Amino acid sequence: MRINTGCIININNNLLLLKHNDGRYSIPETELKENEQLKISCIKGVQEKTGFNVIPNAMFGVYDGLDRGYSERTLGVYFVSHLDITQENAEKLVQEFNAKIKEKNLDYELYLLSIVDISNQEFLYDHKTILNNYFRILMLGAQTFSKKKE
Repeated sequence: MRINTGCIININNNLLLLKHNDGRYSIPETELKENEQLKISCIKGVQEKTGFNVIPNAMFGVYDGLDRGYSERTLGVYFVSHLDITQENAEKLVQEFNAKIKEKNLDYELYLLSIVDISNQEFLYDHKTILNNYFRILMLGAQTFSKKKE
């Protein structure tokens, strides 16, 4: 069995995603190496795939979609990270990393997609389900903190 770790990266209500050559998006993720902690794998994987340094705020969930595109059964363990940088700096970092990606001929580019734009996009494997669950939790959190105490 294979285990991947990934991170939902929220930057000012924009998600940092990979857009693959086939037009589908995915959450940045990598394969867990033997004798590596989940969180460390996530941090290293995000840095390698995006150039962003993140410290995951919390583990989000474990997903076991059967059709994940790998030859063996794969579990996905996802974390959440909210980065506190300006939109301008985030866009600059994305552009700089995309220039490096083109030199390496990788099959994806980085994109910052607003939460509103996500619903109209196609995603790899079960990544749309994962993001839909993330949005539900965001909405529940907003409702929880907006209620007045009586």
